[in-house]
Amino acid sequence: MLNKVEINQNTFNKNILFQGKNYLLSLLNANGQQLQIRKNTSIFIYIQKGSAQIINEAFSIEMKEGMYASLCSTGSIELGINSSAMAIEIDCFEVLNTIGGPIESIGRLEYIDGCSDTLLLSPSRLGEPCLNLLHFPKHINQSKHFHPSFRFGIVASGSGKCVLLNEEKILTTGDLFYIPENVEHKFETQHSEMNVIAFHPDSDWGPTNKNHPMINKTHF
Repeated sequence: MLNKVEINQNTFNKNILFQGKNYLLSLLNANGQQLQIRKNTSIFIYIQKGSAQIINEAFSIEMKEGMYASLCSTGSIELGINSSAMAIEIDCFEVLNTIGGPIESIGRLEYIDGCSDTLLLSPSRLGEPCLNLLHFPKHINQSKHFHPSFRFGIVASGSGKCVLLNEEKILTTGDLFYIPENVEHKFETQHSEMNVIAFHPDSDWGPTNKNHPMINKTHF
């Protein structure tokens, strides 16, 4: 139901149409499962547990627990035994091939109410998707807030809860969550920290043809 936060620990497969693009949000959780990356699509992936082999036209590389990537065009992702991963596949979008990680224990940038954030995969242009690490210390009680676009994420470690107007959703390691746009919510923790990998389909920050480090540092 698009007006509710959705959380699932075992399986997740959801199609979202946002700003003219189709997003397939998935939890890959299988022994030796293989995901084919179709032409003219991009995928963001985070390895929650185990390992995965990334194979495309240019390279083959193994990703281990805590690593993340954005991948473009054709290829495949093959999960190892007892592995799981969060995946976001986007139609008609060309992302940079980028692999990073493992994630750090806290974020590098300040976020609201004592939380922190690291921009793991930056938008290559203003308005494009990005992937973040959100860190919630112990005993966090966030201010209620909302976002103009949906959020999709996975609990990388720890536990907490997502609080809405009339309900609370418990979050533990490995849980995926989907929050639709403009839904007011907040996150809370008690005696455990919580790290979340969060996907944003858009960003109000990023380079443009007239504003990027190379051109800004070019003087005549």
